[in-house]
Amino acid sequence: MVYCSMKKILSSVVVLLLVAAPAAADPDLQALEQARLDRAQNDKKNACENHPGQSPFGNTYTWAVMPDQMPPYHGLETAQPQTAELWNAFCQVRVTLHSDDEFIRQFPELAVRYFELGEHFICGGWMTHEHMEKIEGLIKERGGNVEEWFHTIGPRIQCMIGTRTVGTYGDMIYLQ
Repeated sequence: MVYCSMKKILSSVVVLLLVAAPAAADPDLQALEQARLDRAQNDKKNACENHPGQSPFGNTYTWAVMPDQMPPYHGLETAQPQTAELWNAFCQVRVTLHSDDEFIRQFPELAVRYFELGEHFICGGWMTHEHMEKIEGLIKERGGNVEEWFHTIGPRIQCMIGTRTVGTYGDMIYLQ
């Protein structure tokens, strides 16, 4: 059995930490690495602003200020402001919920969401339980069949990026 004092163990740990600690990084290497990172981020910014899916009718893809928190699958209700900054920014994609259904059109707050390029989202996933209850009430008021309406909702609600349909209600969509 080997006996070691606590003092001996602690001094060994300190020696190991000193030996394993990296030397101060070379300022030239740091500058090269920062330049590489800046180029990569600038490439992302340019790809966003010149995306082939950019709509001629508006800013579908914009380089915008990164929000404090990005809600998963539900997107942002309002657009983040555009920015020229490379860092703390992201490629914001405008997704429009389009439907010829009169009940869906009564909720303008559902019409547009903003997502980050490269993220997944569910088409119409931002429709809340409260929205569905209001729609159900409207259908009942007009003597319609609620069950039939909910079974046929999918094809009548489309998610669009610019002028391109990318899915229908309930579809998982990957923004690329």
